[in-house]
Amino acid sequence: MHLPPEYAQRLFDARDMGASDQQMRQIIAEGLKDVYFQDGGIRAMGLSDVAINDIDYLDLDY
Repeated sequence: MHLPPEYAQRLFDARDMGASDQQMRQIIAEGLKDVYFQDGGIRAMGLSDVAINDIDYLDLDY
């Protein structure tokens, strides 16, 4: 799964502004919600929140 560019940009901006780990997780969770669960607005429109509680491994390419 790839995060859309707008979420990647939000992550970079948040990192550059010294965002906390929790703030970064929230951006990733919003991206997962949009791309994976809601498929860009095609399904699961009633889904309001996605939370990331624990990350063991995260591989980022940009």
